Amino acid sequence: MKILAICGSPHREGLSPGLLKAAAEGARLAGAEVEVVLLAEKRIKPCIACPSPPCWTSMECNIKDDDGLHLRKLFNECDGLIISAPVYFLGLNGLVKDFLDRMRYYHSNGKPALPIAAAGGTGKGCVKALQDLSTSLTVFGFRIVMPMPVTRYNAEEAFSQAKERGRKLVEEFSEPKPLSNLGEGYAWLYSLPYMTWNLVDELLYLSRIAIEGLRRKGRDDLAESLYSELLALENYPEDLAVRAMVLHQKTMHAFNTS
Repeated sequence: MKILAICGSPHREGLSPGLLKAAAEGARLAGAEVEVVLLAEKRIKPCIACPSPPCWTSMECNIKDDDGLHLRKLFNECDGLIISAPVYFLGLNGLVKDFLDRMRYYHSNGKPALPIAAAGGTGKGCVKALQDLSTSLTVFGFRIVMPMPVTRYNAEEAFSQAKERGRKLVEEFSEPKPLSNLGEGYAWLYSLPYMTWNLVDELLYLSRIAIEGLRRKGRDDLAESLYSELLALENYPEDLAVRAMVLHQKTMHAFNTS
């Protein structure tokens, strides 16, 4: 099985590259041939939305002087995909977006794709970026499996999870499961964890994993207090967004200072 592993970070070290490295290692241990691509080392010009573009029907592109077409060939030839994208300003970073805008897919669909979105800082945007990444890959014809939102609150355990998911990608999803049409692809996508969440759901998720991080730091007392606040939010549906934001800030501060 040929796995294409794409890192969208401009850095060689850090959360996104580390997660990709772990997932790629898991895939290799399961017997896959893995080709790692660091987008920061490639030249990818933005799509120019040219009139009558050849890219929709053939492996061609009117942009000739960059690596876009070569990457598109790898994108089509792989048996499975791993992509780790950093989150900037609550969304996919420009490097990943430029890459996705230049891709097209011509082969049989249903090949597995493992998307990872990694957010430092506040963690906000990790789910939103994961949704955008997963939607793009679904439109291309990939079948999304095991989507991962990662923040610094759960980074330590996320590395081992990424390695395990890289292994499962090869051992459990080696055969394509074709999708009859895009509607079926969307239905599959929306059946997966995180894919139907809104931004309030994301804030609650960030609060929860920060609380779990406090427990790992040995601050069970503080974690219990904040967890009680999290449970109490169900009593305030009318202003849940405001209260979720406040709780996220409290849990983030507690995590940072513990």
